[in-house]
Amino acid sequence: MRPDDIDWGVLRGSLVLLAVAVVIGVGLMVATHQFWAGQDREYRRDQRVFTSARGRYQTVDEEERTMATYLPHYRDLEAVGVIGRERRLDWIEALREVARELKLPSVRYDLGSQDRYTPAFKVDSGAYEVYASRMTLNLGLLHEEDLPRLLEVLRERAVGLFTVSSCAIERVAPEFGRSPTEANLNARCTLEWLTIRQPETGGGTS
Repeated sequence: MRPDDIDWGVLRGSLVLLAVAVVIGVGLMVATHQFWAGQDREYRRDQRVFTSARGRYQTVDEEERTMATYLPHYRDLEAVGVIGRERRLDWIEALREVARELKLPSVRYDLGSQDRYTPAFKVDSGAYEVYASRMTLNLGLLHEEDLPRLLEVLRERAVGLFTVSSCAIERVAPEFGRSPTEANLNARCTLEWLTIRQPETGGGTS
């Protein structure tokens, strides 16, 4: 059959309908593609929002668990004077009280200013800073056991935390006496009273 033998008048309507159907089909395919592309973008955006929210929730949850674990210990350290302002009067009163209980013949002390503490090893203290106040003790002892007893009881009674930097003991006389008011030994010790605080809280004594 030759093209001249075709009755195009009869087929014209069908061809128009076919062309319209093709255009509609292509339009539907494009619209469908755009719709699913938009849905995919929205899904990815919602997924990012969900992931971000889940991450924040997990962070908050972890912070709550950390606070529940460590906050009581933090409060305890605040209560005993390790965290916060240094409590010099409490240290001195505790020293005097322990010396009276042990009946030491003499106690003299010198408490220096507070300075930033630099330990011998590296410590990551985060937002907190460690400060130390140096106390020099000159003690009259009846016998050598008085010194460790004083340090042990002072550690139990004192409000705060200290470390012993050095101690030296020497005899007063060649022979030990029996007088409860006269020292047989002299001891010289250096203590570092430690205080932990945040930089913005400022210093101070009490």
